[in-house]
Amino acid sequence: MRKTNRALYRSTLQQQAINAILQSFTREVAFLYLGEHLKLGDRGNSLLLDLIKTKELKEVKFADCLLKNDDLTQIRNLLWEKTDKLIFRDNTDVGVEGCVLIKHLVTQRPVKVFSMWDCDVGPSQLSCLIQGLIAMKGDVIEEVNLRGSHMSTECCILLKQLLSAKRIKKLDLGHCRITNDQLIYLADGLEAMTGTMEVLNLRGNLIMRSE
Repeated sequence: MRKTNRALYRSTLQQQAINAILQSFTREVAFLYLGEHLKLGDRGNSLLLDLIKTKELKEVKFADCLLKNDDLTQIRNLLWEKTDKLIFRDNTDVGVEGCVLIKHLVTQRPVKVFSMWDCDVGPSQLSCLIQGLIAMKGDVIEEVNLRGSHMSTECCILLKQLLSAKRIKKLDLGHCRITNDQLIYLADGLEAMTGTMEVLNLRGNLIMRSE
């Protein structure tokens, strides 16, 4: 019964958030707060991206994510195909659900430059982002910058899949806490990658000089 009640509670919260997004299409909305402890789901994420595309929002907050004006502007520009870059830097407010939204975004609009530089991204967030890049259209990515993220073994395995699926010309994995044991997955991915990588940064990781 408790599990059923929790599932119903989450479903109700999600529907309330979706209703709030739908209502915002007919209003002049600058700040949108959808509540905490919220997973929007595929429909909610699609609606939210449509809203960001059509409205001049200044701030969107939901679950563990806070998207500010600059974040929303670049997402809107990507949706309108005015840019092929998605760059977050020093943004610690993306959160897990924010990464789910970004994953949803890049599967709709491919990027040539993707950066989450010093955003304090944890393994669950990073896994979600890499999955989005794997599913993204296109075979070549000019630059991927994950500097300062926490790269778990699962993330390294996903990164191997990404390198096997795409050619990445420039890859920055500096200060990602990569270990010697995890390095083998990156090496396997590089071996499987079509074409050559022009720049690879592994500085500041837990890798011995001999490795």
